[in-house]
Amino acid sequence: SVTLVGTKTTDLVATKQTFVDSRYHYGRVRCTFDSVETNDDDSIGSTYHLARLPSNAVILPSSTLYWDNIGASGATADVGVYAVDSNLANADDPNGLLDGVSVATASSNSLLEDFASGQTALWDYVASEESDPGGLLDVKVILQDAVTDAVGSISLEIFYTVD
Repeated sequence: SVTLVGTKTTDLVATKQTFVDSRYHYGRVRCTFDSVETNDDDSIGSTYHLARLPSNAVILPSSTLYWDNIGASGATADVGVYAVDSNLANADDPNGLLDGVSVATASSNSLLEDFASGQTALWDYVASEESDPGGLLDVKVILQDAVTDAVGSISLEIFYTVD
């Protein structure tokens, strides 16, 4: 048998206790929820802006993207992170959170590709970004690969901590 300790809890149980950033341990959970109604003919590249969060927000694995049956066969959606007031050193990352989720049938998907990435600040999902730019960042859904062929909802529920 083994006894293992989580990566953040290790500091709390050490002989000389180290305090853990409250975003990871004992942090206050906040949430945002928004929905948008698609048209029956939204084109590839259509963008749905559903959240604006602090750049240092840590998104929790329980965050979820929901959608109705809105896409033609092969339609997918990406969820990305975007600058506000040009605060990113590098380009926006259109699929930083989710890449290629099928929206051809109604369903839902965790906002995070890997639940272990729930220890990552929002800014760090932007490819090549090396430090927290500060301020706010936008979270947007982008339609890919095929047009919508039905009116329906896309909803984004994000649980996150900042303190």
